[in-house]
Amino acid sequence: MAFDPLNLKQASSAFEQSLNRVIDERVAPLVDRSIHQVSNELSEVIRQAGEQVDRNIALLSDEIHSQRSMTKDDIRELIDYSTAQIGAAIDQRILAIKHETSTLINEKVDLLKCELEDAAVNSRKTMYANVAISIGAAVLMALVGLAYKKISMGELNLLNVFRVTLLSCATFTFVLSMLKFIQRWRSMKRVKKGVATVAIGYLGILRPNGATGLLVLSVCLMAGWAWLYLGKIWF
Repeated sequence: MAFDPLNLKQASSAFEQSLNRVIDERVAPLVDRSIHQVSNELSEVIRQAGEQVDRNIALLSDEIHSQRSMTKDDIRELIDYSTAQIGAAIDQRILAIKHETSTLINEKVDLLKCELEDAAVNSRKTMYANVAISIGAAVLMALVGLAYKKISMGELNLLNVFRVTLLSCATFTFVLSMLKFIQRWRSMKRVKKGVATVAIGYLGILRPNGATGLLVLSVCLMAGWAWLYLGKIWF
């Protein structure tokens, strides 16, 4: 089985599709929400400014009625002062909106960058896994073909191959069960180790972390190997 570079092309296409989907689902709604939020904020600021102007005009009217001695220049100064105060308030509010919007967009962009980096890492992992599976399948098919050729030519005894495989599996499961038991034992607290030491004579000590099943499987495999080996000697 030869390695087909089509897997790389498929991985690249999948990454491009995921990138487009993230942009459509995340970036576009983010920009729309930001524009809508800024529009609402500006509308609110303008409304508040209008209300402030109305209040200032009402206050000015009251002052005019209460003080008939105000001149045209005094009224103009009051209007200029009110306009300057309203302009300063609007400028401060616009600066605050710009800062909040910029901060929100930067946070969302950083989050989007992290998601894109994670998607790229996952895409590379998938590509490497596909390559490894292809290479492993090719090597396995080559080994199976070689073994079949030797068996068909009488150069290899199938029973010996089965015995060696059975012994290897038994040894592997035995070692794995011991490693699991040791790992579980080392992770126990001191009190649990004391209780386990008292119960060392019971089979339950082998139950943690699935060690019992592996040990039983190892014993069965060893028994099967011994039966095949002794059967060959006796018969």
